[in-house]
Amino acid sequence: MDAELDLLHGKILQLAELCRQLRLDNNQLRDRLAEREVENRDLKYKVEETRARIENLLARLPEGTQ
Repeated sequence: MDAELDLLHGKILQLAELCRQLRLDNNQLRDRLAEREVENRDLKYKVEETRARIENLLARLPEGTQ
């Protein structure tokens, strides 16, 4: 009986450690995702800004050169 309890205790400790590690990993992934979302937003803004500039330049070109 004591051996079974010791085995169960060990498994519970392993499970608790696994949960702790998964929480840490999840937090790190959440932080990385937030960073990538900011980068993505910034890149979308730059793409839109560039698109508008190109459209503006194309509109200035004389007809027939487009």
